[in-house]
Amino acid sequence: MGIALTGTGIGSMIFNPVAQRLIRELGYQSAYRILAGCMLLCMLPLFLLYRYRPAEMGLAPLGLENGGERAPGEGMLRSEALKKPAFWGSCFVVFGLSASSMGLFNHMQAHFVGIGYEAATASLFLSILSLGMTFGKLFFGWLNDRIGTRRNFLLMTTLALGGILLLMVSRSAALTVVGVLLFGIGVASPFVLTPQLTISFFGNRDFANIYGFINVFQFMGPALAPPITGLIYDRCGSYTPAFLACAVLLAASLFLGAVLLAQAERRRAAA
Repeated sequence: MGIALTGTGIGSMIFNPVAQRLIRELGYQSAYRILAGCMLLCMLPLFLLYRYRPAEMGLAPLGLENGGERAPGEGMLRSEALKKPAFWGSCFVVFGLSASSMGLFNHMQAHFVGIGYEAATASLFLSILSLGMTFGKLFFGWLNDRIGTRRNFLLMTTLALGGILLLMVSRSAALTVVGVLLFGIGVASPFVLTPQLTISFFGNRDFANIYGFINVFQFMGPALAPPITGLIYDRCGSYTPAFLACAVLLAASLFLGAVLLAQAERRRAAA
């Protein structure tokens, strides 16, 4: 999943400066049409070539190549998980990860321009942010397999929190570059950590159903946080309170996630 999702970071890294240049040279309406054409050209081959089931390519599902039955796996059913406080705690953690990052991500261009950078420089910062996001999805997915979900969660979330705090106070280009790289890791964190947290808390017995439910809270972040950030800016005339609110939310997610993961490790050790 980490490898597949690096495409979003690479696309942002390439197309943020491209879009800025198109808007400057041709206007935003023509820029939208050109970008829409690029999307269409990319998606049509995918629709024609994509295969939805292994049988369409003469293959069996992974693990069933010899005609056996898939093992049921370990952990809870979704009906069991819904009754656990840890389930709703994990929903809050996932929401906090996504809301704290996406609440700021959509306003980064305006924030950089508002503190004095040129639009082209702001777009460059966004490309660097996307580089951090690409690195975060790839590297921390790999790292999770080697140091475990709890350590990976603590490291990734702490770096993301550091990025938010650094961007909140930094007014130098060098520190801003460091901040956007770390914040890019924060933008990657919901995509990398949500499936890993789901398995750590509830096992893989009913992973698809539980992950699908928790994923609703992951996408509530991008739905709710950006307009709230905009409202804060309209009321306060600055993005600093929004940065502070996102930092507090991420810190709360870091604390609760660490507690829940420690409890999950103790349960597995006692089993």
